[in-house]
This record gives sequence, C-alpha cells and structure tokens, in this order.
Amino acid sequence: MITNWDEDTFVARFRQCRVYETSPMPWGSFARMDEVDIRAIYRYLKSIKPVANKIEKTVYQPGEEIEGS
Repeated sequence: MITNWDEDTFVARFRQCRVYETSPMPWGSFARMDEVDIRAIYRYLKSIKPVANKIEKTVYQPGEEIEGS
C-alpha cells in the first residue's frame, strides 16, 4: 500500500521503469518524468485527505472473466 511509502521510495518506484502485473498503474509510462514533478505529485497526494473508496479489480489475466460484464 502506498500510504506507508516515503518520498524517496515513491520516486524510486517511478524510476524503476518496471511493469507490475498486479498494479493498474502504468509505471513504465512515467519513468521519464522529471524528479521534481514526481516529488510534486507525492507531496500533493500526501496533502489531500484519503477517502473511503472500494477499488474494483482492474488487471485481468488473458482469458480471465471480467467482473460485471
């Protein structure tokens, strides 16, 4: 869960340029972002209050049934 990441860990995740099968985030697409921008995103996310929100599954394996369809 991202809530316990510090700023350097957050930046490092963007810099890894890896695709994580279980993550809906397109990490590789953001790997070339400027570090100042990544840090600004982190600080913005930390400045807003969290909301209760059910996150539906967004990553499916090939041939896997998509929920709700």
